[in-house]
Amino acid sequence: MHERFEPLNPSAVADLDALRREIETWTLAASGESLRCWPTVPDGLTSRQADTWRPLLAIADLVGWGQSAREWAIVLTEAIPKMPDAGVQILADMRGC
Repeated sequence: MHERFEPLNPSAVADLDALRREIETWTLAASGESLRCWPTVPDGLTSRQADTWRPLLAIADLVGWGQSAREWAIVLTEAIPKMPDAGVQILADMRGC
């Protein structure tokens, strides 16, 4: 499969550099606040899933997208295929031998 792409336009680089500076400024201003927060995670997530989502939810809270991010956390987490418990997987593998 071959993808076609357009060469990078030099004027786009200048736009991206301005965006990078804005993000850098915001990050420096928000970093102290985000390091102190411990966002709540939606019910139904395991502790490991909550640990994965917590930094993203902290950022979402800072930019005002907290509720939407929590809704998506549930939707996306439920979309991940469930992996069997390691013990169950070992037994299933042994049965196949």
